[in-house]
Amino acid sequence: MKIQGKLQNDHHHKLYTCLQQFHFNIKYKNGNTNHVAICLIWPLVAILTIVLNSRGCETYGWTQLYKNDPKFTTSYKMLVDGMEVPYFHLQDALLCYFGHLCVPSNEHSKLILEVHYS
Repeated sequence: MKIQGKLQNDHHHKLYTCLQQFHFNIKYKNGNTNHVAICLIWPLVAILTIVLNSRGCETYGWTQLYKNDPKFTTSYKMLVDGMEVPYFHLQDALLCYFGHLCVPSNEHSKLILEVHYS
């Protein structure tokens, strides 16, 4: 294994020792350009919203769509009012169920088209 760059702290040295049993090259990338590393440390919902927004499936209006969506309106309104709803929570004003982002019904077809035809 070949390390390019500097080992910056004790954690790096421990990791280096553990990884010596494998054969690969590790190259340092600046945090701003290392999108894979950013995805590993940010919450999944934050990454997903960034990806969706960059692909033209903006999540900015979803809060209004939750209010009118028959599947989510009750849970969303209760969470916004500060009540607890089992298995649901808000993250960055977006509705999540068991840690998964809830997609408003109006957005389903847009996302399916994006996934299958992009």
